[in-house]
Amino acid sequence: MRDHIRNLMESRAFELDYPCLFDSSNIKCLFGILDASCCGHITSEQFKSAVEVVGASNIQEDDIPELINNEDISFDIFLTQM
Repeated sequence: MRDHIRNLMESRAFELDYPCLFDSSNIKCLFGILDASCCGHITSEQFKSAVEVVGASNIQEDDIPELINNEDISFDIFLTQM
């Protein structure tokens, strides 16, 4: 934990990219929560909610219209976009 805090402080002091504290295991867990029926996909509305939850403000609907219009978003697509 100390190392993460040190990295965050150094990143801020030197205006570097912040280290990622949200990894693929967290994304897998989030997908599992959204896919409560274990069908292997989520809806575009669930995807939009996940984007808001993780604060992925760099993902815009204009950038990924095929995902927003697609009702079946698989975990692989979800992981790639997050």
